[in-house]
Amino acid sequence: MTNVTNLPTATAPRAVAVDFSDPVAVYLDSDIFGQLQRVAKLMSSASLAPAHLRGEGKLGDCFLVAAQAFRWRMDPFAVAQHTYVLSGKLGYEGKLIAAVVNASGKLQGSLDYQYSGAGDQRQVTVLGKLIGDVAPRAVVGTVGGWKTSNEQWKKNTDQMLAYRGAREWARRYMPEAVLGIHADDDLAAPSSVTMRDITPPSTPLAAVSAAMDALLDATEQEADNNAPAASDAEPSPSAASSPEAPTGAPLSPELAERARAIVAAIRKAQSVKDIDRVMLSQRGNLDDISAASPDAHERIMEESRRRVAEVAG
Repeated sequence: MTNVTNLPTATAPRAVAVDFSDPVAVYLDSDIFGQLQRVAKLMSSASLAPAHLRGEGKLGDCFLVAAQAFRWRMDPFAVAQHTYVLSGKLGYEGKLIAAVVNASGKLQGSLDYQYSGAGDQRQVTVLGKLIGDVAPRAVVGTVGGWKTSNEQWKKNTDQMLAYRGAREWARRYMPEAVLGIHADDDLAAPSSVTMRDITPPSTPLAAVSAAMDALLDATEQEADNNAPAASDAEPSPSAASSPEAPTGAPLSPELAERARAIVAAIRKAQSVKDIDRVMLSQRGNLDDISAASPDAHERIMEESRRRVAEVAG
């Protein structure tokens, strides 16, 4: 007698109806959620993915990017190439925001840019006509009103006006497309505010450098068993005379060395872009320092902001 084996019937993949306008669609459908997890895992292991998205510890960050790309109906790996991290926040480049608006299917044509004026009065008018509208909707901005410490405002003024204008247009007339994300200028203070708020009248780095050095000196004292505790130690003259004298627990010797290396790199930086690279490459060390001593972390961030003001000026 012949034995017959009944093979299981293949099940066709379930068709998933997705409402891409629903911001929580990703989380309400287990199949979509699972697929995005697989995309995130692949992204985190890709050697050509941006550094801030590579590694097992970056799965959650990669998922955020993949989920955002899903809502925009864009290639998640292409979107990833236009992201960055600054001050612990994930940002999306202005050119990507412009592409999102133009690819949304809600415009008749694409955004249009009209320029006039020169210098800080250089102006852009961004025009976009939503389907069904009789006339295009406009946003107007100037270099003086929008520029930040980003050196690209000097090198590619019109392009930066276009990126910022597209973002402002989207925020005003298509907020659902950019809800909850940070773009370039969200994470960079206006240049005028930066210069006014963080640059002292003279020797921009002197006060914060003294505070940072004093905090690290206190760390060395703490590491020496024969030295008094940091809270009892005699403050250095520079720290005592500065309103920014260090407070809080000192760092461990290992973290202190990392902090010194970061500070040294910041002080050597010759441009805003160089400083951004330092802060991005040292993200893990900065997180460790912040967990051990928020005060030390803030000293480093303040040194970074002051150095930005110095090189941008």
